[in-house]
Amino acid sequence: MLGKNAFSGPATPSIFCRRCISRKLPNPGKPPILPPAKTKMYTVTQFKWGNPADIADLLWRRHIYNSAFLSMRRLFREEVGLKKSFTFGLEDIKKAEADELDTLLALNEARNKQLAVERAEREKVAMQQLEEETLKQIERRLEWEEQNAEKRTEEVLAVIEKSDEFVTLENMEQKILDALETPTTFDYAIDLNGIKIENPVPDKYPHSVATLPNIYKNPLDYGPPIEGYKYKRGRPGQFKPKGPRNPSGNKGQDGGEGQKEAQTTTKVVG
Repeated sequence: MLGKNAFSGPATPSIFCRRCISRKLPNPGKPPILPPAKTKMYTVTQFKWGNPADIADLLWRRHIYNSAFLSMRRLFREEVGLKKSFTFGLEDIKKAEADELDTLLALNEARNKQLAVERAEREKVAMQQLEEETLKQIERRLEWEEQNAEKRTEEVLAVIEKSDEFVTLENMEQKILDALETPTTFDYAIDLNGIKIENPVPDKYPHSVATLPNIYKNPLDYGPPIEGYKYKRGRPGQFKPKGPRNPSGNKGQDGGEGQKEAQTTTKVVG
């Protein structure tokens, strides 16, 4: 709130009320001096009077609660005072924690050293076992290589001994002639009884038999005979003259050209 003479002169300083600096101006409307409306007024509930015996009991409980609360407050004050009176402060707590940490670190370091010694002993034993196993594997490998070398040497010597029988450019013709003179076969069969049946030795020079097509073995029963072909066997009545087949249309029944052709046909068949 401004003073009375705030704007009385140019040299007069402006004065403000500290109470009014942070005070909010009321909204325009009903002045605050008027009583509030009935809807805005609060109501005070009035409890009914109860049984006097119950009231005495409740009053006794209230006294007990207040006395217990006062005792707790007094005990709390005494404990706070004792903590302040004793020399056991924050520095002592930090020192105790630091000492405990140093003790734990020392125990951990000692345990780590013991575990390192045990680990070194285990690694030493494992290394010795590994060396022994490696030496055994090397010995087994050397023995196997020696046996393999002996076996391969025997195989090479055997091949060298058999090298005289190998086919080369010099003895190729002789080997071919020998193979033709003594043919061999490796085929065989096994019957249902499990008996092995060898394949017969092939002939040195197999002779081929001239064969004829099946069409000439049993010729058809109709059609004109093939001129110039001698049948091996003839069947009676196989070729019966049925008359000439000429484009002139003569049937051969009047003793003409058809009869001559029939005679020639019978002669060829006979």
